[in-house]
Amino acid sequence: MSENNQSLESLLKKSIAAQNKTTHAVRSLANFVLLQSLFAVFGGIPIGLSFAMSTYSSERATALILGIAIVVIGFITALITSIRSLKASAL
Repeated sequence: MSENNQSLESLLKKSIAAQNKTTHAVRSLANFVLLQSLFAVFGGIPIGLSFAMSTYSSERATALILGIAIVVIGFITALITSIRSLKASAL
């Protein structure tokens, strides 16, 4: 009887560890998607404004470069954040 209890306890601990890894992995993916979406929206605003300008000007180029920089920096930030969160899943 005691042997069965130890076996069940061992299985329960393994199950909890697997659930924790899955939770961290899903959290990592969610962090990446949400951060990337946020930066894409904020970077898309100046990009959209630059395309809405009718003539080429330095303001249009500046808005386009600013928007692209926001999107790229956001992607890098989201990637670093998700990798850090994913490392936490390897408990």
